[in-house]
Amino acid sequence: MMTATTTMMATTTMMTVTMTTDRPIRMTVQNRLTITVAILSVLALTVVGLVLYTVEANNVASRNSASMTQEIAEMRSFAQTGVDPETGKRFSSVDQILSQFLAQNQPDEDEVLFAFLTDGRVLYQGESNVPLSGSKAFEKAVAGVSADGGEINLSLGGDEYEGYVLPIAAGGQTGSFVVVHNVTASHADLTQVMQIYTVVALAAALLITGISSLLARRLLSPVTELRQTAQSISGGDLSNRLATRGNDDIAELGRTFNDMLDRLESSFETQKRFLDDVGHELRTPLTILSGHLETMDSHDVDDVDETRTLLLDETDRMARLVDELLILARARRPDFVRPVEVDVASAAVWFCETGFKEHSQT
Repeated sequence: MMTATTTMMATTTMMTVTMTTDRPIRMTVQNRLTITVAILSVLALTVVGLVLYTVEANNVASRNSASMTQEIAEMRSFAQTGVDPETGKRFSSVDQILSQFLAQNQPDEDEVLFAFLTDGRVLYQGESNVPLSGSKAFEKAVAGVSADGGEINLSLGGDEYEGYVLPIAAGGQTGSFVVVHNVTASHADLTQVMQIYTVVALAAALLITGISSLLARRLLSPVTELRQTAQSISGGDLSNRLATRGNDDIAELGRTFNDMLDRLESSFETQKRFLDDVGHELRTPLTILSGHLETMDSHDVDDVDETRTLLLDETDRMARLVDELLILARARRPDFVRPVEVDVASAAVWFCETGFKEHSQT
């Protein structure tokens, strides 16, 4: 019966060990750390890129607005003065004011100055071959706000434009001064910078991911060794130990694990010696019982009584041995010894009486 039970326990242990050892690992800690670092790097670089683009786009818009405001202010001052700075004579017409101002001013990059004369002609100062020149949509947008002046926005040829219309009146005639910025062209440099940033950011994310993977593999190699050692222990080998290097927390974990293995191996050795001693102690009375039963003469009443008395003594000895083994097993439990309040005088009397009785029996 004991042999069958032992075989079943051994088989169950082997199945448990096999299941523990062969269980596949879907994702290691190294892979999780690498993926986490990669995601955080991409998110951080993305946030930095968005902030950089937003700030620079606002700066471009501010520069365009400041440039238009400056041109409008200069035009207002020029028209209010009404004097040609080259000849010192007053302007005779709105067309002269507009044409003279365009001749004396050079617009900024991606900026064009337009003068809508009273006779319907349109003059401009800036880049050549401007798509707005001669555009009906542009002229319609200017005509819509030419009476009171104001901002205009339109899309033409795939480019976005924004501008401001300033009406100029003199001598009963009215013309329009228009400042226009090519928003798309103004953002061209920013777009190119962001494209370069995207390429550099992706390269940096890949580099960070690769370095983090190597560092994770190096830092977690003791953990991998710890897992392999634990699997070997599940197989019954308690001799393996971890090679600890350094003074970090992982090295301390390895030393703690080695100390645990030392205590575990010592406990197993103690248990093995204990089982050997128990087997020896139990085998002796069993041998005595078996021997006397084999040599006993069942027809001799005296021999039967003598054998019976001897067998009862040996069974009592085995019972005491089993009780001592149970006490020894319970002694390892944390609640084996529980402090309680006792009467010292009563306890002393009880110990004296118990000891006297045992001495008398002996």
